[in-house]
Amino acid sequence: MNPSSAECHFNLASAYSDNNQLDLAVDEYKESLKYDNENIDCCFHIAQIQEEEKNLPDAYTYFKKAFGLNTKSDKAHNGMKRLKKHMDENNIKYIE
Repeated sequence: MNPSSAECHFNLASAYSDNNQLDLAVDEYKESLKYDNENIDCCFHIAQIQEEEKNLPDAYTYFKKAFGLNTKSDKAHNGMKRLKKHMDENNIKYIE
């Protein structure tokens, strides 16, 4: 497999995530996006990890990116809505 391929980085990210190495997983998902910037699954995984790690503005950013790739995605829309409400309630800044 080509080490610079989106699929290679995605698979490595998934392995890191499965082993709870979340920082490394996020790095590899982001690397995968460099080769395939329309990979909605990468965006979802990053958003979910960032939300789990309480990095809500970054989670919101990646849910928003996923929604931009597929405006019919309930998963992305609901993630954005949930995070926006939580950030508003806790006065956390985010980019709209």
